[in-house]
Amino acid sequence: MNVNIKEEERIEAKVLSSFLKWSVIVSATVITAGVAILITLCSTGYGSPNICLLLGQIKGTNVFPASIMSVFSGILQEKSFAIIQLGILFLIASPFIRVLLQTGIYVKEKDKIFTLISTIVFIFLIVSILLPTMIKM
Repeated sequence: MNVNIKEEERIEAKVLSSFLKWSVIVSATVITAGVAILITLCSTGYGSPNICLLLGQIKGTNVFPASIMSVFSGILQEKSFAIIQLGILFLIASPFIRVLLQTGIYVKEKDKIFTLISTIVFIFLIVSILLPTMIKM
């Protein structure tokens, strides 16, 4: 019985570490694709269509996606900065999902203290994301 518990813990640890590894790989791939589109089209998708006129400078109107919906709207329009921001969103979301998965593991193990701690951490993460939008109101 003790061997089964150890094996189960090892599998859970592998799942969590694999999730983090693959989330970074997916994020990096999406960001790289966005940068490749940016370089290929010489356009952010939000400003001047030709950013390659001045080497090393990106011209634009400084209007970039500022919400999740505007990121998805920009992706549908194949805007390079929106694709880059999607990769960044993936990178930001991975710790949230990891804490949520870890909380589920603690609930399954009936570990009340760690369930409480990881729930509080998850709440802090959510508040830290929502607080700037709540302050603007």
